[in-house]
Parts: sequence; structure tokens; C-alpha cells
Amino acid sequence: MKVKNIILFIVTLLGAIATVSLVPFATVAAAPSEVRVEGVVTDHGRPVAGQEVFVSCVTRVRISGTSGTNGVYVVTFTATQCPIGSLVRAIALSPDGKKRAAGSAIAQPITRIDITMVPISSIPEYGWTSGILAAGSGFGVIAYTRRQPYIRQLMGNLKR
Repeated sequence: MKVKNIILFIVTLLGAIATVSLVPFATVAAAPSEVRVEGVVTDHGRPVAGQEVFVSCVTRVRISGTSGTNGVYVVTFTATQCPIGSLVRAIALSPDGKKRAAGSAIAQPITRIDITMVPISSIPEYGWTSGILAAGSGFGVIAYTRRQPYIRQLMGNLKR
């Protein structure tokens, strides 16, 4: 009786191990062969037709597409160009160079990145505000580093 229970336990254990070990192979076989990136290019809420969109993946592959009349663009990567879980970026620059749009997402079999055109002058790193702040902080650093000799000289004159 004990031998029969031991054999039954071993057979059950081997069956469970076989079942668990086959699960990863089933999921690997179902991996998608491509990554499709799609989205809508808008400007003030309206779709932008004919806008060229550059889409890049972490593998440094860059593919461009053009938005249709409804602002929709579609770009397709192979699974080797853009593995699932990679960072995908979409960038558009207006023909006159005054507006840009950018967005990013993690690659899935179907990845959606909607982007909105924004005037470049309103982006802080390109605006007047940042230039004034950079110049002011540069002046502040110079004033701070040079203040010590002037304070000593002023204090020396006051002691006399």
C-alpha cells in the first residue's frame, strides 16, 4: 500500500512539473512578429493632415509616416527592430519649423501615441523666460563669487 502511494505521488509530481514547464513555451510561441505604432496628430484639438511623423524605438531604428486626412498616422516595426517593452517615441515638426509635437510610450503589439502640435516658443527650454533666467543666474554666480573682496574692503574702510 505504501509503495502504491509513493508511486502515485511521484507520477502526480512529474505531471505537475511537466505542465508548469510547458507554460513558458506556449507564451513564447505566441509572441507578435511586429509592433504597430499609431496615433493622431492634432493642433488646437483639430486633426492635422499631411504631417510627417518620425517614430523611433530603443534600437535606434527610425521610421517616418504621414498623417491622413483625419490626422491618423500608422508606423510598423518588426519585433527585432522594436521589442515588446521598449521605449517608443513619436516626434513631428511643422513644415515652417514653428511648431512641434512629441510623445512616448512602451511598445506593445499595438501602441498608441497621440501627439499635439505646440508652438516652439511656448516650450520653456526655447522661450525668452529661460534665456532671461539663465542670464540672471549667470550674473548671480559672478556677483556671489566676487562679493567677498568688496565686503572685506568695505569693512576695512569702516574700521578706520
